[in-house]
Amino acid sequence: MGNPGSYEFGQSHEIITAAEQVVRAATATGTGMRDVAEQLVWLLNPESINKRPDSSGTGTSVWVSKTESTFDCKQFACKQLAIVGGPDEVSAIAPLLLDAETADIARYALEPMDNEKAGKTLLNALDDVPPSARAGIINSLGRRGSERAVGAIARRMDDADPVVASAAIHALGAIGGKKAVKRLSASSKSVAAEMRRPVEDALILCAHGYLDDDENRRAAEIFGSLFEDSKHERVQIAALRGMLKADSEQGWLLAVRAVEADTAPSLTIAAKALLQELID
Repeated sequence: MGNPGSYEFGQSHEIITAAEQVVRAATATGTGMRDVAEQLVWLLNPESINKRPDSSGTGTSVWVSKTESTFDCKQFACKQLAIVGGPDEVSAIAPLLLDAETADIARYALEPMDNEKAGKTLLNALDDVPPSARAGIINSLGRRGSERAVGAIARRMDDADPVVASAAIHALGAIGGKKAVKRLSASSKSVAAEMRRPVEDALILCAHGYLDDDENRRAAEIFGSLFEDSKHERVQIAALRGMLKADSEQGWLLAVRAVEADTAPSLTIAAKALLQELID
């Protein structure tokens, strides 16, 4: 097939296309996926060439990489490992998390893997990755819904880097659950002023997560608190909409109160519209 290890963006796609076809064939049939995953790992770690078993049946490897693979090759390998990789490949991907150049492509490989080892590896790397890669790791943990990561992520809500702090807040909202809600609620009044709105948005996400799980009482508690305490009209409107789904009677009362008070123009208009929807 040739050597994908030397591939660089802008060159002919022939080698990469052929490699993609091998991956597609393996996933389509469900056979040979382990062999393909091993080949992809060897592209990340060419030092293992002498340890490589024959997976093609011809006495030679399908892919050969005797020297350090290019970044573009590693990116390709990680993209494919996100599809065919499993727990056995995680250890080979993990070192890439610690290099600023390859941290993102490594987490993109690990993020969708449906195994506990991938999640643990991302979490364990959180404090050791280059600072520029930390927000990305947090984002991946959030998208995985990693409840075990709540404590470590919460400690980053007051990170000196606002990108990391914002990523931590959003990730807690994406993960949801009691622990995330507790951490977000505790920080809602102590975080920097510019982070209060993101915290409230994250709590809205948590509340909707409760709605999805038919835990309406817990959702109503969050929506009600945000409606009463938030100084952002859009948050209050979102909370009111949520409350009407979680507890229609209480939501109706809050909407009527907002209309009667008429102290916040956008909230008043939204409350009137929501009440009209209920009437219709």
